[in-house]
Amino acid sequence: MSKKSRTLFAALALLGLVACQKLYVPDTPDSVSVSTKAGDPKSSEAGTQGVTIFATSDWKASTDADWVEVYPQQGSRGISEVCLSYGENSGSESRTAVIVFSTAANSETFTLVQKAR
Repeated sequence: MSKKSRTLFAALALLGLVACQKLYVPDTPDSVSVSTKAGDPKSSEAGTQGVTIFATSDWKASTDADWVEVYPQQGSRGISEVCLSYGENSGSESRTAVIVFSTAANSETFTLVQKAR
């Protein structure tokens, strides 16, 4: 076997050893983020707002606004689409809902503003 062949064989063997090793991937910090920003206030009419969630672990959503429904209210690691449904605002003042998306260690909020009638 020539020197060139031995060198090529050794390089391929080394590449095979490296390629078959399990790479160390550090644990990802527990986090959640909302990619959809609040934007303009919504009209007084009933409607929906889509929100995209990026989470590194299980998450849940909560709000104390009784005029907003969140679906789904929980999810798992990855990218999730969440729908916020809201009824007509027949009042004379705008209203604001804060939706909190949280994991075990972190949280992020989304604010939904609906105009008055």
